[in-house]
Amino acid sequence: MNTIESANQRYLNTLEERWNKSILEWAIPENILSEFKTSPFRLDPSTFSPDEPSATDRRLEIIKETLRDRGNNDSTVVANLTLIDVGAGAGSSLAPIRSPFKQVTCVEEASHMCQALQQNLANMYETASMYRIVQGRFPEVAKDIEPANVVNCSNVIYNVTDPAKFIRTLNDLATDLVILEATIRHPFYRTNDAFKHFWNLERPVTPTITDVFEITTALHYEPYLESLPSTYRRGVMSLEGVAQRLGLDETRLPELQRYVENNPMPENPSVLIWWRKQ
Repeated sequence: MNTIESANQRYLNTLEERWNKSILEWAIPENILSEFKTSPFRLDPSTFSPDEPSATDRRLEIIKETLRDRGNNDSTVVANLTLIDVGAGAGSSLAPIRSPFKQVTCVEEASHMCQALQQNLANMYETASMYRIVQGRFPEVAKDIEPANVVNCSNVIYNVTDPAKFIRTLNDLATDLVILEATIRHPFYRTNDAFKHFWNLERPVTPTITDVFEITTALHYEPYLESLPSTYRRGVMSLEGVAQRLGLDETRLPELQRYVENNPMPENPSVLIWWRKQ
């Protein structure tokens, strides 16, 4: 390893240390977690199921532009285009971008999400041969997945404690394009004020998408960073979902409703980080 490579590796190590320190601060102290009436970590599949697609999806535009620029318009190539969707949830991220692909591999860790995903995929595709579900944690399950033209990863990065390895593996599995979607701040950020109100618990505000972009740049992938419209939403959480995240049972829904009406949750818009495979 030459001097420049060594300096870059030290920089990358610093970025990862900063990231992991910030991520660990999001842990809920055990003395508070033990008082929770619900698990804040078990997400409702209905929140991440496909709904009516928007007229346009920037990811689909990027996919089509990349495939066109790389000459993937040949009928033989088009007939074999493949996609990997990491953190597929119940299919809401996949649905708007699935049209160009004849074969899709969905990666999802949670078993209850996989069950909902299986049902939703059956409604999306003509035959079961067009999709595959790999249940497990990424990147550990990457060894069981064949590379694809495009790798999409929506709203997973803040669950990661080894971001460089995670992003490298996304890149290694793509032959043409990687698209990483995430909110500007941790998904729990919108409930920070509510945690203070209900539990007197101060919550962190880092890491942010800037950290993700810095790590991706340090890996030399030449990423683009794009803001999505303020009206863009994926996985809109119901009042019941907010209550679950706060560890409140249904008896406290009226109290939570009053709080939210008087204290609107802060915005946490989404962005895309994407790069074409070199």
